[in-house]
Amino acid sequence: MPVKDVVNKIHEETGLSFEEINEQIQTKLQKFDGLISEEGSAYIVASECGIKLFPEVEQGEEIKIEKILAGMQSVNFVGSATRIFEPRTFVKDGQEGKVGSFIVGDETGTIRIVLWDDRIDWLVNGKISQGTNVKVKNAYAKQDIRGGREVHLGKKSILIVDPKGVTVKAPAQTGEMKKIANLEEGDFVTLLATVVQVFPPNFYLSCPQCGKKVFEGELGMVCPKHNQVQPKKVMILNFVLDDGTETVRATAFRNTAEKATSLNTDEAQEIIDKDDETSLKEIIDFQLLGRTIEVTGRVTLNKAFERIEFQINNLILEPNPILIANQLLKGES
Repeated sequence: MPVKDVVNKIHEETGLSFEEINEQIQTKLQKFDGLISEEGSAYIVASECGIKLFPEVEQGEEIKIEKILAGMQSVNFVGSATRIFEPRTFVKDGQEGKVGSFIVGDETGTIRIVLWDDRIDWLVNGKISQGTNVKVKNAYAKQDIRGGREVHLGKKSILIVDPKGVTVKAPAQTGEMKKIANLEEGDFVTLLATVVQVFPPNFYLSCPQCGKKVFEGELGMVCPKHNQVQPKKVMILNFVLDDGTETVRATAFRNTAEKATSLNTDEAQEIIDKDDETSLKEIIDFQLLGRTIEVTGRVTLNKAFERIEFQINNLILEPNPILIANQLLKGES
């Protein structure tokens, strides 16, 4: 809860003046000598005044995801899984551990749930997949590495998969317009931005049925799900977008990559075979570089580089000019 909201609540319930409340907050800050934030200091003052800032949490009630704040304890909520991340192994103080995570959402927003050690089995064995409803009890929320929020399951926390009688309204996939500087992992949004850098396209062989990457087996190409298949070559295109607030690396797959380049995969491969990759890169640069486009998709976290990236679901090469004009008039582009 923002400090100003805490101050307003204290003022409403105690009658103390804003000046008196702010003095108490500053006194607490000085007393703890930098060990707590201004928000933490405001929370302490509210508690000493007998004010319950989060009565639903204290009473053990379920809250909506948008109301979960870093620092909350004993959080209860429900959500629907929207994205699953690959678990990883780490070593700390000579001990090996495992961590996994997934994004859940309701009609108010999304948040990452972090699982440790044995609990990642839920992700490994596929018990939790996209669309799975979960109920979380007695978790705690903390700030993530990007200053956002995430939920962790402690020893006393409970995670119920596919709880009976629970229906979750997942976030609407409408792709609300957002600025790159304000992106958060798990967002499904629309960006209006200019292509400022284009990378050479990559190609890989995929299963014609599920689209997953195939691998070479003893008898031919093999899909992890559909066994031996006749693979289909698909294109991946990476480029950098800039909307005046920040830049983000974006990735277009399959049909979206073809739409971005105005070339189908066979045509792109033919150019490489006839000329070389440089010729293909020049054609794509001419098509995209410096162009303002509209893209809708999902914000992801690249753990290797600790940066957010954008996976494109839909792309419009010629956005509505009225939309661009409105952005310019607002000074947002």
